[in-house]
Amino acid sequence: MPSILGALEVAKRALLAQQFAQEVTGHNISNANTEGYSRQEAVMVTTRPYANPTFQSRTSPGQVGTGVKISNVRRFRDIFLDLEIRKENSELGAWEQKNKLYGRLEVVFAEPKDTGFNEVLNDFWNSWQELSVNPENFAIRSQLKEQAISLTTAINQIDNNLRDIRLDLNEEIKVKVDEINSLAQQIKDLNSQIAKVELSGDHANDYRDKRDLLLDKLSRIVNIDYNEMSNGTVYVRVGGRTLVSGMFLHKLEARYSRYDAQMVEVYWENTHDKPFLTSGELKGLFESRDEIVPHYQ
Repeated sequence: MPSILGALEVAKRALLAQQFAQEVTGHNISNANTEGYSRQEAVMVTTRPYANPTFQSRTSPGQVGTGVKISNVRRFRDIFLDLEIRKENSELGAWEQKNKLYGRLEVVFAEPKDTGFNEVLNDFWNSWQELSVNPENFAIRSQLKEQAISLTTAINQIDNNLRDIRLDLNEEIKVKVDEINSLAQQIKDLNSQIAKVELSGDHANDYRDKRDLLLDKLSRIVNIDYNEMSNGTVYVRVGGRTLVSGMFLHKLEARYSRYDAQMVEVYWENTHDKPFLTSGELKGLFESRDEIVPHYQ
């Protein structure tokens, strides 16, 4: 039966629930500028009401509620939107790397400028044209000689610069492999923490935010697909092969090529198998180093 003590208990539960909800709101406000943070909400539900009176002792018109409680703290996150964003993120990563390369190539060829390579080449051919009209003119011959020297110097300088760019791209590939392994290690560690928290029935919201941020960063570097298991851990694959399997890690490594001692290739650790790259910064770096730069050499 309801009583004055019951009414006080209802009021106490309401105060405790609202206090908890305010703490969640404060957590949201304090993390407004935290990268990767997802807004959280305290989900309130009614508590179990007083039992129905028996048939012999009906004393109330129906059940009497006993107040409110917090059932869980919900995280606002759209997993389908995350999936699409990470797919596009990977494409963006590849194009950004190639865009950066073309910016460097503009500097190498000094284009578009009046003193660029095209201008040097045009001056060279113009000197030949003038010489064909006045083959006995020593001034034109001397001018052609100087233009030939300028062109040769420009070609050699461009070739040296392109070689340096390839070596720089090679170093960036090694850095990206290290970043992939580091991010994968952090995801593995968070998998373990999330599984422990959620095994007890709690929601590891902040840990999940951290892991989602790591997946965002990883998707920018390399093409990934992933799925979440019932225990809260995620399996992450690169080109269909497992990078993180729950609480286990399968690393990548950069090894110098058998065909070019200055250039590295990427393999799954302790194997001769290469990851299947379709997008991401790593794919963009390989295309830049092995296709775009050689095209201009």
